[in-house]
Amino acid sequence: MTVGPYCSSTTLPNGRIPEEGRAGRPPGAVKPPSVPLLPPACALILSLIALDEEGERKKKRRHGSVHGREVVYRDIQAVNLRIVADYFADVPMYNEKFFRRRFRMSRNLFLRIVEGVEAQDDYFRQRPNVVGLLGATALQKVVGSVRMLAYDVPADSMDEVVRIAESTMIEAFKHFVKTVVDVFGDQYLRPPNDDDTRKLLASNERRGWPGMLGCIDCMHWRWKNCPTMILEAVSSQDLWIWHSFFGLLGSLNDVNVLQRSPLFQRKRILTMLKMVVRC
Repeated sequence: MTVGPYCSSTTLPNGRIPEEGRAGRPPGAVKPPSVPLLPPACALILSLIALDEEGERKKKRRHGSVHGREVVYRDIQAVNLRIVADYFADVPMYNEKFFRRRFRMSRNLFLRIVEGVEAQDDYFRQRPNVVGLLGATALQKVVGSVRMLAYDVPADSMDEVVRIAESTMIEAFKHFVKTVVDVFGDQYLRPPNDDDTRKLLASNERRGWPGMLGCIDCMHWRWKNCPTMILEAVSSQDLWIWHSFFGLLGSLNDVNVLQRSPLFQRKRILTMLKMVVRC
């Protein structure tokens, strides 16, 4: 640890002992090691740093059950079987119409997402806890995460649906959004290439909109303790959202958002590059 310039010692910068420290040394005596003497202020700083490091180490240690904490038996396995019977059995209780309305996607797409995140992130694999009981499945974690996104509800409300506590549901949600980007980002979270552009133009021309690439719209997103935030998105007919722009204040109108959007900035840059190439 480097001590500041105000923390002086009994030795000079070159390692020699000052002249007044040599007086009285008998000939042939061994040179005593120089021990730096820290002023009270530096000693206090070092003590505080040591206490802080000790506190960080204690935070990382795992303790047993928290005293006074109420343990809730959620019967996670029974809930997983109920979810399968409701939506994913050969003859489910709720058909495809109910599933699409409640999850905002088809059942096949949902199962593809579950398989993708489970294969990418070990967090979604069902594992036993310290007492040997199996935890929540990938299906339960993804069901809770998608329902939070579809209905804009807090994590605590998912306890009644998938029987996952609030803190665990928040952790699962963070893993979910990150893993979805890692797995599907290269394929879907990108602008259309030349082949995609031809398909989009042909599809929209058949619908009576020649020259249209997609539909652009802006929506306001509620943000805690802040003004609303604006989300701009461009989508195709099959709901491929190939552009999104988020973060502007809700006080701006759609025209202001479009002027600041990287979508048209990218278009202008590509047009300028084509002009340069032609020249």
